[in-house]
Amino acid sequence: IAYEPPQVMFSATGFHSQGGLKDSIANVLSNNEFVVNLATKKLKTQVNQTSIDAPHGIDEFNVFNLKKRKSRIVKPPLIAESPVNLECRLFKKIDLKTKVKNQNIMIIGEVVGIHIDDKFIKKGRIDSLAMRAISRMGYAEYSEIYSKFFMERLNWKY
Repeated sequence: IAYEPPQVMFSATGFHSQGGLKDSIANVLSNNEFVVNLATKKLKTQVNQTSIDAPHGIDEFNVFNLKKRKSRIVKPPLIAESPVNLECRLFKKIDLKTKVKNQNIMIIGEVVGIHIDDKFIKKGRIDSLAMRAISRMGYAEYSEIYSKFFMERLNWKY
């Protein structure tokens, strides 16, 4: 969401079915750190599985067969199978408008570390299509990024 310094954001429902905040939000708020791992078509099953409202204290890496890789700067581990990992520090928590406290929370983080699998770098540029990234669209619908196009950036001349 920003270039200098680089920043990312995610939003989530804060509630956990067993009470308290969901682990993703609670962990960010207690550690002031988090990681972002690029979701890919190859990881689609684990992406869906790890969104489950697992009981507090369950290590979803172990349950859903994901390999941890140590971060260089922050404490949370990276997902080794993901082609891109971002190490982040909490910048701001925003409680979005809602009727119930902690229903919708936005987390903004400053990116302090970037890891990109070398096999996805071609001629000094990231081959983003080769990663087969996916995104959640809503409900149970996802999209795979499989094409791109270029447009020249315009300068104001009028």
